[in-house]
Formats: sequence, structure tokens, C-alpha cells
Amino acid sequence: NPAAIDNVIISPVHCSEPTGVQVDAFSAHTITASWQSRTNVQAYELYLATANEAPTASTVASFTSNTSTFTFENLNQATNYYIWVRSTCGTEASRWIGPLVVQTTLVPANLPFSDDFEAAQEYGIINDTINQWFIGQAVNHGGTKALYVSNDGGQTHAYTGSVPHPVTSHVFKDFAIPTGAVDLSLQFDWMCKGEDRYDVLKVWWVPVT
Repeated sequence: NPAAIDNVIISPVHCSEPTGVQVDAFSAHTITASWQSRTNVQAYELYLATANEAPTASTVASFTSNTSTFTFENLNQATNYYIWVRSTCGTEASRWIGPLVVQTTLVPANLPFSDDFEAAQEYGIINDTINQWFIGQAVNHGGTKALYVSNDGGQTHAYTGSVPHPVTSHVFKDFAIPTGAVDLSLQFDWMCKGEDRYDVLKVWWVPVT
């Protein structure tokens, strides 16, 4: 196919961007990130967000580190975080590198456990782009709230069928199983509407690993 190149500019960079940015560890309330140190860098700025909206050159950093590692603390459990890092050299700064995407873990719930979704509860949710899990008031079986799939941001429990690709959305929660437990009982009320042979609700018990 035709191709073209125009207006090439090559100029020296006076503040080198961090390289090798990675997540070293994370838990329910902390994330530790690190990167490779660069010469002539005075400090590193970090930007932390819960939405994937990249910072600009004028964005105020969330944190500053004088070393090549940083631990974010007091975070919310089961939450997606987006992390960017840049170098600062006096009055200059490199471009932001990122995002690193991390979902903090859950604090395991003790048994016996019950939930009617009326009060705030912590769950992990990994959603596809079309049919997604929400906790809200669009449908319920007693009370005012339930956990349900929605294609309109949780406003209703409408569902999109015949999508062009397989859609899988997960909601999960960690539990501390008592030592010596042999059997566990799981009970829930449910409603399922969809296309026969294609739409499936699966419930899994799996190790946290």
C-alpha cells in the first residue's frame, strides 16, 4: 500500500524516562512498583488512578520517590488501579510511562458468610465490554439490590445476545476455609435469561492460587 513520511524531528532528550517499570508485589491494600534508575534524574513522579486516563505533561503527580521503587498504601481492595511513572530533572520532566494495570486482592471473608447485597460488600469484578456484572437496584429477589448482568452500565438488567465474540465476565470473592472443613454448602437465588445453548451461568469453587 502507499506510504509517506514527513516532518522528521530529532532532538536530544535532557531527562531520560524510566525503563523497566513493573509491579513487584500487590495485596488487598498495597501495590509496590519499581523501575530502572536513570542518570541525571533527581526524582521520580508517580500518578495513580482508578480510570485508564493517561496523565498529560501538566498533570500533578500523586506521589514522588527519590528511589527506583515505591509502595502505594491504603488502597481499596478488589479495585483496578492504573500507574504511570516519569523522571524529573530540575525544571524538566520525561514523558509518563505506563499504565501498569493492577487489581488489588480481596481480604478473605470468614465463614459462615451471607450477603443480600443491601449493604456495601467487597467483590472482585473482571468485566467484558458488553455484558457486565453490577451490584444495583435494577432487579432483586427481596430487598432493593442484587448482583446482576447489565449491558447499560447497571441501569437495567438488559442483556445483549448474539454478540460477535465470546463474552465472559467474572465476579469473585475470597473466603477463608476453616481448618478441617470437609464439606461446604453454597446456596443462592438466581434468575437467568439468554440464548439457549450459548448463554451460561457458571459457579466455581477454586483455590486462590
